[in-house]
Amino acid sequence: RSPSGETFNWAELAAANPGTSWTATINNFAYRIFPEPGTWQISELRITDTHDRLLTLDTAGLLSLGYAASIEVTGCEPPELVLNNFTILTSDVTNANAQFEVDVSSSIGISAVKLLLQHGTSQPLELPAYSAMDVPTNLVHILQSGDFNACVDNGYWKVHSLVVRDALGNQSSWSTQNLLDLGFATDFSVDLPVPEICSHIPSAYATSFQTDEDTQFSGRLLGYDSFNHAITYHVVKQPASGTVSITNAATGDFVFTPVANAYGGDSFTFKVNDGAEDSNIATVTITVNPLPDPTIIEDLSITVEQDTTYVGQVNASDADRLPLTYEIVSNGQLGTATFLTNNTFQYVPNPGVTGSDLFTFQVRDDNTVSRTGTVNINIISNAPLPGGFTFTPTRVSSCLSSVRIEVEVPHNRSNSEYSNVQLTLQGPSGQVIGFSATPSGSGNIFKLVNVIQTSAISGGFEPGLWTFRNLLAKRKGEIYSQIVMSDIEAAGFAATMEVVENCPPVAHNQNITAPVNEIYSGTLSATDPEGDPLTFRIVNNVTHGIVTLVNPSTGAFTYAPTSLDNDEIRFVANDGLSDSSEGIITVDIMPTPQCPTAFPLTINVAHGTVFEGVLNAEDASGNPLTYTIVSGPSSGNITVTDSSTGHFRYFPNPNFTSDSFTYTASNGICDSQPAEVIVKKSSAPICESDSIAVLKNVPHSGAVACGDPEDDVLTYYLVSDGTRGTVSLNPVTGNYTYTPVTNSVGPDYFVINASDGVHTSNEAIIAVNIIGSCPTGGVFRTLDSDADGYVDFIEIAVGTDPYSATSTPAQIEPLPPMASFVDDDDSDGHTDYIELWMQSDPLDEASVPEYVFDTCFDPTSDGIKPRLIGFNIDTPIVDLSNDDAAVIYSMTVLDNASGIKRARVSLLSPTGVFVTTSVSFGDYPLLKAFALSTDPLSQFAEEGVWEISGITLFDEAANRLDISTDDLLDAGYSTTVEVVNLNSDTAPPTLDDFTIITSDIVYAGTEDKRMSVSLTLSDNSSGVASARVDFISASGTVVSASKTLAENPTTTTMQLDTNILSSHLEEGIWTVHSVLLVDAAGNSTQVVDELTNRGFSNTLSVTNPNTDSVAPTLESFSVLIPEVYPLSGDAKMSFAATAYDTAININGNDPAGIAKIRIDITGPARQIYTAWSYFSAPYPSATTVQIDSATLSSLSQEGTWYVTSVEVFDDAGNSTLYDQNSLSGYPTAIFVSH
Repeated sequence: RSPSGETFNWAELAAANPGTSWTATINNFAYRIFPEPGTWQISELRITDTHDRLLTLDTAGLLSLGYAASIEVTGCEPPELVLNNFTILTSDVTNANAQFEVDVSSSIGISAVKLLLQHGTSQPLELPAYSAMDVPTNLVHILQSGDFNACVDNGYWKVHSLVVRDALGNQSSWSTQNLLDLGFATDFSVDLPVPEICSHIPSAYATSFQTDEDTQFSGRLLGYDSFNHAITYHVVKQPASGTVSITNAATGDFVFTPVANAYGGDSFTFKVNDGAEDSNIATVTITVNPLPDPTIIEDLSITVEQDTTYVGQVNASDADRLPLTYEIVSNGQLGTATFLTNNTFQYVPNPGVTGSDLFTFQVRDDNTVSRTGTVNINIISNAPLPGGFTFTPTRVSSCLSSVRIEVEVPHNRSNSEYSNVQLTLQGPSGQVIGFSATPSGSGNIFKLVNVIQTSAISGGFEPGLWTFRNLLAKRKGEIYSQIVMSDIEAAGFAATMEVVENCPPVAHNQNITAPVNEIYSGTLSATDPEGDPLTFRIVNNVTHGIVTLVNPSTGAFTYAPTSLDNDEIRFVANDGLSDSSEGIITVDIMPTPQCPTAFPLTINVAHGTVFEGVLNAEDASGNPLTYTIVSGPSSGNITVTDSSTGHFRYFPNPNFTSDSFTYTASNGICDSQPAEVIVKKSSAPICESDSIAVLKNVPHSGAVACGDPEDDVLTYYLVSDGTRGTVSLNPVTGNYTYTPVTNSVGPDYFVINASDGVHTSNEAIIAVNIIGSCPTGGVFRTLDSDADGYVDFIEIAVGTDPYSATSTPAQIEPLPPMASFVDDDDSDGHTDYIELWMQSDPLDEASVPEYVFDTCFDPTSDGIKPRLIGFNIDTPIVDLSNDDAAVIYSMTVLDNASGIKRARVSLLSPTGVFVTTSVSFGDYPLLKAFALSTDPLSQFAEEGVWEISGITLFDEAANRLDISTDDLLDAGYSTTVEVVNLNSDTAPPTLDDFTIITSDIVYAGTEDKRMSVSLTLSDNSSGVASARVDFISASGTVVSASKTLAENPTTTTMQLDTNILSSHLEEGIWTVHSVLLVDAAGNSTQVVDELTNRGFSNTLSVTNPNTDSVAPTLESFSVLIPEVYPLSGDAKMSFAATAYDTAININGNDPAGIAKIRIDITGPARQIYTAWSYFSAPYPSATTVQIDSATLSSLSQEGTWYVTSVEVFDDAGNSTLYDQNSLSGYPTAIFVSH
């Protein structure tokens, strides 16, 4: 920074190979020829590492580190500016204009002259400066005052100062006194008429001041009003590093309070107001001088475990951001503290000690020392702290031969720290029983178990109180155990077990007999030597029945057998202290006799015939049965021909209508309940013939229609199979499936009959017509007699002549609905739109479709493309000289189910210029006739024969029909338009010059980067419209820059800039892939290889430490919703994808990160949906995300849709495409269900 602070000189340098240290020489830009002499200071040094972390040192910071920070500049004084003459041309100003002649010279040229005038002590008035563009060595010029007006102050004025600047920016000034000393006049008078109302804008003046860091400054702002109106002062913009408060708005007194610890340059602005108008906005410059700031530290309290080293950190902050040094002032009494690195310390307690301790410390920077801080220490024991003490049993009989005692002690440590736990149980006479265990696992409960043989206790298992004492724990690696609790009861836990004189009761065995399927009631039996009251409990799970203890005090129980197998019940009795040995009740199960079951029957008997049948019964035990008639029939005779099998004969009486009889079955033990046999008169069933239409290679399912007069159950038979297909018949239901032979078409038939068990029906012939396929979309000429693009059905509906091409409904807007799912104008049972689709006349009852498949017209599931059934070019000749402007088409479109959504027509000029127009329909009509017009053609549109290159139709279920020129011609439609234009332009623009502006792009910080080129283009006819340049990297990443002009000049030079480039842009040589130029007539040319042939550079270099040329990867993929239901109206396809972009670049920096993921889904009829997920900065290196498609049409085709590709992009432009083969390991199917 220059001595005056107005000029800066700077330099920068980037390391080619960044390392952990660097020594380099940085050369600043050359000083100008005559720099400002004096002391220049290093105002700022910035150092940035490869992770964009920034170290900034100002002048004070460099000086505090002991570095020189100033440069002396001498011997560079510029040539002298000479004032040859100065003359006031208007000594008396009466017309609001003052004139002054100036004559100055300099050997290096004069660039500007400025004059300031003053009235009394008012603020000087600056006249408009004069700039000399030719920079003459001698300048003679007349300066004029354009600012004098009727409100200027009258009286005597003087020249305040004259300022002249030379060609290098050096300037000299002459004050009033300087001019007088040179003999030049400086005074003149102003005498202007003053109007009744005269206002003058007040003035605010810039100033500056200094203050120290953290120190308030009080001052006064400067303002002036030429009419001495009272003015008030107002702050406009506060300083960045402090606040300004005006303490007296009338005088301008103010107080500046800097932000704590802030220093350096700052400013704020203010204005004054005279009650009517605001002044200019003036700037007050502030300099806050830095002062040393003490380091701030925090006290700390820590808890340290006995015999364990503690490592921690103290907190300190330094407002001056200087390096800090940490030191111990006084050490602890129970341990030793040391600082390891920076603010990290270590405290080592003395062996075995516990209690309170402390040490003190200080922190210093290069200027100050902090106060003394304290670290308070609490050293705690590392022995386990018990949280409880439980044991079982708490009361036990002295008569037992063995006793199992279990003890649990929860604690605050981990079992894994201990190798052994010990405990003693002391008897009334001092007997001692020891417990010992090795803690297991990482839990925090000590468990000790001892099975005591009472005969082995020295002194016997004496009745009385036995007490637990002396719980010890040994840490792993230690020799001695630690005392956890010596007196357990004193620690607040119950620790006594009572041994009483008591012997266990005796349980008594029993044998019982229980009939199967009946409940047995009994009582458990036991006696007690001391006569104590007993309680009973069942101790086993019986295997062949259900046992229930009804009363534990009395032993009452019930037993319900579930089989004929014998069973066993085990139980014990308890006298309050001990259990008896197990008692056993042996259960002998006896069977219960069962009667057979006879089943009712229904038989069909034909008139005049004998019916033979079999009666039906069963016995659960498998015993042989004997059948007997209980009540005979009333309209016939019954004879049991074999009583052991149930075979019988029934002879109906003449003219019988119905009958019945009953029978029983006996197993020799008991009889069944009577069962009824109902006799019905039987007639032959009747079957109906049918005809079906079957799609080629598509199985067809149906059912033969047969009925029986008595509603008897029928059995169906295939009498004759087809010749062009095979039939699979369900004999119970009559449902069949006809499967045509592969690729077979034409007529066929098969024959089916049915039987009710007595009679056989007639033969039903099913006629089959195998047709190619469901009629699909396409281009047809359907009932458009006058070929005007509107089918007859529509013209008749709206009242135009269907046989005159000049009578069309084009002007009837909007056309009424022409067809719906129920419209049937000729009442022939076939809706209008289906008749149009099948090419029959919807207005003629005698004209009907040959066949109709309902599945082809399913309004809930549409997989068929729409149709074009009428088309006409209304303007076959467009003459731009006759004010023709657009191409107009008329067309009729038809859909089978979901309705038309959009239509698009593309027109191509002789040299390849495209003109495309489209229309959308929000109500999705089944049938739509409409006129479609292009935008007005360019006034320079190419003359000649233009041709329709294609028509595209979309329906609401995403089915798309692409119609080519040949398709239209094959259907008999015209495809050409003749354009007549005297101003025809067929020549594309030319590239006259090409320059890459950003030939070297170097990433050295966080600044935004773009690729820029300059192009000079010309087009002498229609003019230049737009240009685009594509750059491509070595790995194939493409970046584009483009511009479209609002006007179309015949020649222009334009700069094209890309969007802001990725911070991870691929490093290396980028090449211009193509240059596309377009004129206003739509003519275009693409320049590729010609650039280098014409001598233009076509490469640029990118240097980027954060370069990323590695594409991201897809780690996993799944379909979240495998079946979707679009009829809800809000259904979406949902997926989950996990993607990584984790490849570290060659400099060890992070990758660009995931920017977006695209999923392509294809329907059964090749419909296409796309789902996207976008990410924003910072872009993740790994992500798992749910990706949803757009809301599905409620008419989306039912069936299986598949994910056909997934593409993952990173922020650097790299991408990886996964096709169906790459996705073979992942689920990709989605079933759309209605």
